Amino acid sequence: MADRDLWQPVAAALEEHSRVGVSPQFWLRDDDASCPAGALDRLIELTARFEIPVALAIIPARTGEDLAARLGPHSHAAPIVHGWAHKNHAGIGEKKQEFGTHRPLAEMQDELKRGLETMNKLYPDRLVPMFVPPWNRIAPEIIGSLDEAGYSALSRFGPPDVQIADGIAKFNTHIDIMDWRGGRT
Repeated sequence: MADRDLWQPVAAALEEHSRVGVSPQFWLRDDDASCPAGALDRLIELTARFEIPVALAIIPARTGEDLAARLGPHSHAAPIVHGWAHKNHAGIGEKKQEFGTHRPLAEMQDELKRGLETMNKLYPDRLVPMFVPPWNRIAPEIIGSLDEAGYSALSRFGPPDVQIADGIAKFNTHIDIMDWRGGRT
């Protein structure tokens, strides 16, 4: 696929904003963070240079002080919660899910709370209580548990509308700049 085809959704979104006379608002969400890495450093530096806010969806069970220290001086990089361990519990042949209908609700509710507690300890002054389910999939029953666990927002991949339901604001990403099928570039 040609590079211009990969960017077609971005071009279409910008054209639509222009057509209706609205300035687009950019923010980025980077998933699967757990420790400092070269690619993450490049993202942080690039977004800082262009003053673009970036939400870093961090896996609570896999992270620690190293990443917290690295993000410390970068106020534009907002830590958010990315599941608990980013572990697939779906059956063979099913789409991957950590927070689906494959295990007891109480177990997942406990992980929601532990994830937020872990991240609050690492980022006490800057954690955004937003939940990003791994693979962007979450069972409706779990969405209803987010507010009770202390979350105020949910972000998946989907329509750009900001919705509020069950006490939870939903801020979806709606353009994925990764070419997952063409080499994960």
